[in-house]
Amino acid sequence: MTDALARRIELHTARMRAMFYPKSDLPAGDAQLRALRDIPAAAVLAAAGPVAGGPWTPLPAQGTFHALFGNGQGEVLKLNKCPSLLENWQLHADALVARALAAAGLRCVPVLSVDCSRTALATDAERLGQAPGQPLAAYDHDDALMLPRLAIMARYLRAVHAITGQGFGFLDIRSQALSGAGAGAGAGPLRGVHRHWADYLVQQLDAHLAIVARHADATPAECAQMAALLREAWPEPAQPSLLHGDCGSHNIFMDGDAAVAIDWEDALLGDPLFDLAFWASFHPQRRWAVMFEAYFGRPWTPERTFWRYYLRVALSKSVHRRRFGYADVAGRPRASLRMQQALTALHPTGAAA
Repeated sequence: MTDALARRIELHTARMRAMFYPKSDLPAGDAQLRALRDIPAAAVLAAAGPVAGGPWTPLPAQGTFHALFGNGQGEVLKLNKCPSLLENWQLHADALVARALAAAGLRCVPVLSVDCSRTALATDAERLGQAPGQPLAAYDHDDALMLPRLAIMARYLRAVHAITGQGFGFLDIRSQALSGAGAGAGAGPLRGVHRHWADYLVQQLDAHLAIVARHADATPAECAQMAALLREAWPEPAQPSLLHGDCGSHNIFMDGDAAVAIDWEDALLGDPLFDLAFWASFHPQRRWAVMFEAYFGRPWTPERTFWRYYLRVALSKSVHRRRFGYADVAGRPRASLRMQQALTALHPTGAAA
């Protein structure tokens, strides 16, 4: 590991400390972010250089920041499709989490190699096993199919949250990346890049509020109310738990009666309730009772801390959609209304009107 690579990893770690949600906080222009969806996977592969284990064929589902390929032998290749905008050392989080999941007896996708050095290839690359089964998103059209699978996912997520670490926020990948052994090194406990949970939660808060105000996704009164709510003191978890950080149905695979999560780049250490609120933000509220009862083992009603986390997530997701220019899904409520949903739950008297 050269001094130059070590400096690049330190710079990456500093950038992760300054982010709340990488999809909303990447330091690039909005026009650059919107252009990512138009980059052909084949062009990413050609620009990367020769990748072992091929031939590689683009997969039907592609990522926001990554081009995805399969080789027909049960392997997946993930390539950073915007190397000029992003050095994605956080790919190493996949390997850190895979080791922690395996040690806890939980299913995981094996990570075969990670290379962000850009010596052999012109971009960042990860090779991993193919996730078994079907993505949970395949069942989103039918609650009768979705709800029992959400219950399975809830129990899996509860087991993930039993894994603990030290520190808070996004995973600190320095020991893994500095080892130069992409898939198996970096022994020791999981660590976060922040000393305190609140240090993570306030990242980019002012910038996020300014963006939703500029686009009129929230009224000035609502923005003021969000600022007050999100600047209140946050509870510090006594023991930081492993959180997925982006557990949407596209990142969860169902294999019979078992669940497995993929894409742990946004994994962090913190309060499990935050992960539960993040997960809930992907689903209509009619599904929550099943999700929560399976997670807690009893009926559970969201309380104030949950709704504050939900509001923080909803705010960042509204910023993400604006920066990438995503249109709302036809036939569904406007995505930004999740902020008002949380405000109504936190202030049922309608003070934000």
